[in-house]
Amino acid sequence: MLSYTRERLAALLLGTVFVFTPGPASADRGALTLEVGGFGSVSSLPPGVGTGTPVTGTSLGGVLGVRYAPLQWLELSAGGFYEAPASYFHAGTSVTNENGSFIGTLQSRVGSWGMTVGARYVRGLVWRYFIGLEAGFARRTASQLDLIDVTDPASPRSFGLGLADVTTTELLLAPLVGVEWAVSDHVTLGLSSRLQIHLAERSSVEFIVPMTVSYSWYVL
Repeated sequence: MLSYTRERLAALLLGTVFVFTPGPASADRGALTLEVGGFGSVSSLPPGVGTGTPVTGTSLGGVLGVRYAPLQWLELSAGGFYEAPASYFHAGTSVTNENGSFIGTLQSRVGSWGMTVGARYVRGLVWRYFIGLEAGFARRTASQLDLIDVTDPASPRSFGLGLADVTTTELLLAPLVGVEWAVSDHVTLGLSSRLQIHLAERSSVEFIVPMTVSYSWYVL
């Protein structure tokens, strides 16, 4: 009799766990989500003009996008980003014009914006984990370009080359991974990491970490 009671109790506990344990899928089929946030970035950029080696710099920016979940485990995304201009100093840059070749430190302000579309594979319920890939384009502008003669470090001076701003359009590929916390049925907080690969004549790579807040409607 005691053994039978224990078996019934064990079955009841297992049934309770099965009923109340969240399932693995989370993308809330039919959810339309608006996402906004900010990010910090670390970029490795080549000089905007001339020839030289890439240098590393940091910047801040923002993201805005929408997502739609056609399936429980799949989200489709579209959005854009803006990265504020940051200062870069490329030592040993060589610039050539009609007056000859000049070598010095190239100073510039570099910013960018772009748009992407992509897809995410999503798992989890209250805590949602995702991995995805986005593709699109970026417009990057290097402004306030000036080549500095640092032959005498105590008295650097501009070569006075009158360098014009340079704007390029680049193909953008961005694998990403992240986590979201469902604060409520409609509001979600997220943290992700993205490796943005800029493919162009002067290709570059940057790592960004967006922190976002999202609001979802269920449209089916």
